[in-house]
Amino acid sequence: MTTPEATATPATTVIPDDGGSERSTPWLLGFICLYLGLVPSYLVVPGPLKSNGSPPRMIAFIFFGLVALGLVFSKRLRMVAPTVNPGAFPLVVFALISVFTFGHSKPLTEYASDRQLGSVLTTVAFAGLALYTMTRVKTPRQSRFVLGCLAIGLTFGCLVGVLQNVANIDLHLLLQPPGFIDNTVDFGFGPNNERNGVPRSSGTASHPIEFSVLAAITVILNTYFIRHPGTSFRGWLAWMGVAIALLAVPAGVSRTGVIALTVGFVIFIWSFKVRTLLLMTAVVAVGILIEFAVAPKLLPALWETIIGSADDPSVLDRINDWAYVTRVFHEHPIFGIGAGVKKPGFADPTAVLDNQWLGELVDGGLVGVAGFAILTAGAIFGFPAALRMAASPEERNRAFAIGSMLIAIVATSVSFDLLGFQVVSFVFFILYGLLWSSVKVRYYPSGLLDIAY
Repeated sequence: MTTPEATATPATTVIPDDGGSERSTPWLLGFICLYLGLVPSYLVVPGPLKSNGSPPRMIAFIFFGLVALGLVFSKRLRMVAPTVNPGAFPLVVFALISVFTFGHSKPLTEYASDRQLGSVLTTVAFAGLALYTMTRVKTPRQSRFVLGCLAIGLTFGCLVGVLQNVANIDLHLLLQPPGFIDNTVDFGFGPNNERNGVPRSSGTASHPIEFSVLAAITVILNTYFIRHPGTSFRGWLAWMGVAIALLAVPAGVSRTGVIALTVGFVIFIWSFKVRTLLLMTAVVAVGILIEFAVAPKLLPALWETIIGSADDPSVLDRINDWAYVTRVFHEHPIFGIGAGVKKPGFADPTAVLDNQWLGELVDGGLVGVAGFAILTAGAIFGFPAALRMAASPEERNRAFAIGSMLIAIVATSVSFDLLGFQVVSFVFFILYGLLWSSVKVRYYPSGLLDIAY
């Protein structure tokens, strides 16, 4: 008599893993995480690569190639019951739609042709980065290593931003690699250094908005390490990281950073016990008092930005964008005008819409919006999937931290062009890969599916 187990179990022997990849340390991923916060993204190697000459971007292209080669030569293809990661499908669909959107673009402006081709290729490389992270990070130790490197890099960027605002000390080029050049022009960012009479910090990011979002998720990341430091020394470093990041969030004088911090902590606090929640409330209160002491004009300027949004020029510009987007959508509803095409009515070829969703609608129509919606759904549904896989309180809290940061970044896509900024985009796709890294579905020839831990 044939048992159900015999029916579901593969007939051939599965080649066991030697465990080497589980024991090794993902140094290259760690390097990217450190580099993102330590060195400005617009410092690149000289030559024709321009913005793609940034080391993290070049490594991301390598990761994409490794993932492609892995699909061809992986030993898993010899297994009768291979495992697949459900989080890979949204990434692949999003990347394919991005390539299609660019292929639909014509005619391109001379400037946008190179810039948008690089942007689309980088988006594909981002998908490869997330896929590589999924397959490379297999153990809690490896995940904590990557998060630790990210915490160090982002905290340094926050410290640079705080010093820019409080002490007028600018250290953003402190760790500039020899021979690298400033590629700010190719990024298309103009001067935007003051709001309500208060200077806006950028840290090592490319813009105050990006800086404020990164500072918000750094608060959450360091809070996780306070709860699970490993050693007392790391715990004190995590406390310092939280303090620096809390000071950095308002230093960008950006409403987007407030959105990211609010959304992230509304989700993250569900992993807190009452004692932890009270402690974090006290820490935030002390941080506000310190902020008033060291930079008395900063919080009032940020508050004025929030309550005065109705008359804020940047908000009015965003509202006016809706009329433009509506007109373009009526003319090009399915595929949009195409990525890289000079937007009708905009004199500046580098002009962007401060809303990732509206940008996708204009460039890619409903198809582009669908691609980004699928990617967003992958990020959101990866959160409960990671929680289901958690085998310990530490893994559960780590899933909460990663999910909170990821959803906080997604929430800001309505207030700025998320994927137009390199550092926050890298962080998004790395966190996406980490969130899904513990989730596997084993497929059997009989059609059965099984969640693999």
